[in-house]
Parts: sequence; structure tokens; C-alpha cells
Amino acid sequence: GHRDQPQIAASDSRYKLMVSADGTRELYDIVADPGETRNLISEAPDLAARLAEYIKRWQASARPFAPGTGDPEPQLDADTLSALEAMGYFPKKPASRPIEFPKTPASRPGE
Repeated sequence: GHRDQPQIAASDSRYKLMVSADGTRELYDIVADPGETRNLISEAPDLAARLAEYIKRWQASARPFAPGTGDPEPQLDADTLSALEAMGYFPKKPASRPIEFPKTPASRPGE
């Protein structure tokens, strides 16, 4: 269905417009219908057009997404990195030590 496709949305304090890649449009009163069960798109075309204009303006101003290009990864200072590690966001790396191999090959069962 259209919910499995990429979507874009715009909302104000009361209404939300969602547009799917296949062109399906949904409009919900997120205050009166927080579960988004009643699509108002046919009942409020002017409201949908106003929210669609928000999307259009945002798309015109936003840079296109291009994975792996653009800004470099942000660098974290030591204090920020330490604070994030303390919160569990980055596990501390175990101390590196050389891998120890057995000096003699392990015997196989039955040998």
C-alpha cells in the first residue's frame, strides 16, 4: 500500500497532510483524531492545499539528499565523547591486545 512507500508530511498545530510517493494524499485533524483514522482530504481541499504549499516551499529550499556526500562527519571533542560514552551511546573500546594463537594445533576428536 501507499504507507509502505516514501512519504512527506507537513503539519500545523492542528492538521497534518501526508503525501505518499504514489501521490496518495491524507489529511488528518491530529487534535480531534490523534489516531489518524478519518482522512479529511476530500472535505478540506483548501486546508490540504495550504499544507501542500508548506511542503513545496520546504522542498524548494532543502538540499537534495545524496548519501555519502556533503558535509563531513562531525568531530566530537573529548568531553562530549566521554559524556556520550557514560550514557551508553558509544561503548568503550576494549584495550587492544594481540591475538594469542595456540602453540600447537588443537587435536581433532578421534585422533
